[in-house]
Amino acid sequence: MRYHRRNPANRYRRNPIKYPIARLPRALSEQDAVDVAYRQEIEEIYKKLLKGVSVLLECDKQLISYLYAALRNLSKANLDAGLPTFHTVRNSAGELRPSFKIISGRSPDEEGQPAKSLLDKYVKELKEAVNAGEGVIIIPHLDLLATEKGGLTDTAKEIIATLYENPEIVILGFKDPEFALPKSLSRIFPAKASIAGIRRDVLPRLLTQVEARKLGFEDFDPFSLYKYLSGVNAVRLREIEELILDDDNLIEFDGDDKHLKKVYR
Repeated sequence: MRYHRRNPANRYRRNPIKYPIARLPRALSEQDAVDVAYRQEIEEIYKKLLKGVSVLLECDKQLISYLYAALRNLSKANLDAGLPTFHTVRNSAGELRPSFKIISGRSPDEEGQPAKSLLDKYVKELKEAVNAGEGVIIIPHLDLLATEKGGLTDTAKEIIATLYENPEIVILGFKDPEFALPKSLSRIFPAKASIAGIRRDVLPRLLTQVEARKLGFEDFDPFSLYKYLSGVNAVRLREIEELILDDDNLIEFDGDDKHLKKVYR
């Protein structure tokens, strides 16, 4: 009896997944893409903040404003549905809305006083938010509180002392993956979270019907694109897909297409 030796490479082969283009979304904004791609992570962060636990979130700076908006929208939806949410305030229209204080460094200078630096404004806003002690404080750029060598500015040390003296304060801080955060600052956050790239299972919902047709697909196979996109965040993915639509020529894709590699660089 003759035995045929099995090629080890065959273990990694798989049949393509057929995902009909008709099931893909017709339109998708960058915010929609973030909501879809990171819904699980956003809900987990929301639950921790709701329990009064401060969270340090590591993600690309490109995602910060979108993740903040997603968290704010989730909180508003829960409030409207009568579900637990954060401390609420009334907006200019008299409507109750969850209270978030985002530290932007954009507060106006005091009349008759010298103009303050971005860092000084950042620290001033943070102190005011801590003293108010209501809602969730959003710190989008923690790196402003540290020096280039990974240490802390004198002003930042004062802020950290204030935060430690007010453990009831709930903070969502954003950390750049390429930035080393000093341990004394990192310890303020009992919970840590990270958002990077996109999951394979959400990829079919991040490509529109028009974009799939532009790539020459009849049926969409998420796995065929995933190797090009696994490290790309959802906002960057939408930018790349818009480049595809700007190209007047059809981009042919056979699973190892040089043109597609060029587009996704």
